[in-house]
Amino acid sequence: MTNHTTAIEVAGLTKSYADNAVLRGIDLTVHTGTVYALLGPNGAGKTTMVRILSTLITADAGEARVAGFDVRRESDAVRRSIGVTGQFSALDELLTGRENLRLMADLGHLRAAEATSRVA
Repeated sequence: MTNHTTAIEVAGLTKSYADNAVLRGIDLTVHTGTVYALLGPNGAGKTTMVRILSTLITADAGEARVAGFDVRRESDAVRRSIGVTGQFSALDELLTGRENLRLMADLGHLRAAEATSRVA
C-alpha cells in the first residue's frame, strides 16, 4: 500500500461508535501535491476520518498511512509530518497569525530555533 507519490493512503477503514457504523470500508488515495476536500453532511464521518489520520483515535479495522507512515505503528512520525487545526479555534481572534503558528509549534514540541525559523 506504500507509494512515494501519495500523501494519504487508506484501505478498508472502518470505525463504529457503539452500534453506529461511521466509516464502512473506506478506500482513499490522495496524491502528494494535490488539494483534497472531505465533504458531506453532519455525521458522514469526516471528522472521524481526520481524527484517525491524525492519530487522535484508532480505526476498528483497515489500514491508513500518512506521508508513508502507518498511523497505528508510526504515530509519532505521522504527527511530525502533518499540521491539523479544527474548524473553530478559541484563540484565532485573540492572537496574530504568527502567534497562532508559534502556539502550534509549541504544542507540537518543536525546538525553539526550528519553530522560529519556520514561523519567520
